[in-house]
Amino acid sequence: MITKAYSGKLHWWSESFNQFIDYLTTERLYSPHTVRNYKRDLSLFLTFCEKDNASSFTEIDRSQVENWIFQLTEKNTARSSISRNLSAIRSFWKFLEQSQILDNSNMIRRIPSPKKGRTLPRFLSQLDVQKLILAPRKMNEAQPGKSKLLPSIIRDEAILELLYASGLRVSEISNLDLADINMKDRTTRVLGKGNKERETIFGDKCAAILDQYIQTSRPSLNKGKNSLALFLNHRGSRLSVRGFEIIVKKWAVLAGLGNSVHPHTLRHSFATHLLDGGANLRTVQELLGHSSLETTEIYTHVTQSQMAVVYSRAHPGMNRL
Repeated sequence: MITKAYSGKLHWWSESFNQFIDYLTTERLYSPHTVRNYKRDLSLFLTFCEKDNASSFTEIDRSQVENWIFQLTEKNTARSSISRNLSAIRSFWKFLEQSQILDNSNMIRRIPSPKKGRTLPRFLSQLDVQKLILAPRKMNEAQPGKSKLLPSIIRDEAILELLYASGLRVSEISNLDLADINMKDRTTRVLGKGNKERETIFGDKCAAILDQYIQTSRPSLNKGKNSLALFLNHRGSRLSVRGFEIIVKKWAVLAGLGNSVHPHTLRHSFATHLLDGGANLRTVQELLGHSSLETTEIYTHVTQSQMAVVYSRAHPGMNRL
């Protein structure tokens, strides 16, 4: 049973416990939030051990730690919280060893943290992607007397198209120069993670809006600065990563998709829709610039989970009374 956190009552472990908390605060300079979490986690664990008849630190071994973790797991405690508990225990036992209260704390400190679960990436349906990409033009058309598309509207539409068409990371699209775009071959030269260069592909629809942006909008935004960057802000400078994030979120909200859509959401959508359409996993890996196929495989879990949703809705056997 998980007990209440330490409230100042004296225990056989109180003096060392208080010294450790003071050490975290004054020497390690941990944040008040971290110190508070460590204090709570450790006091609960030590009280648990005390109720298990431990009366000294030498009587606490790996089995008590494992039983404590088991209890936390049974309570559906998040993996991150369990890892934090283990981190607090390890740090405290190391402190006890350095303070010569314990001779050897390796047995407890070697207990591995639980593996973090991989959360499935959020992606948009093809219909929602279409709503997002059309949002700038629709808003421009809805403005009185705005028959002509503003340069920023064409730029934003080109950004949304390219993010979805090529699956670029936001840092990659921000670093693109005009010379990196090959309109004839419909390819983009990208410098990805680890300074690895690769080529991505984009289709005719993306090419059309990119060409419109490069020919008409970009010169207006450039303001005579002769910037090398592909996408420019209103000052004529390279659009920052934060700028891309603001643009995507702005149009997602106006398209009715909420405020949790980011550039990476379009990258996830790109990969998921390719696999849904029958693309080879290795091809998707190359297009995304993943160094490991294992990283790309998470999108197969997404498509499988989506398949299960579609199946449960469509199969008559799932809907019988």
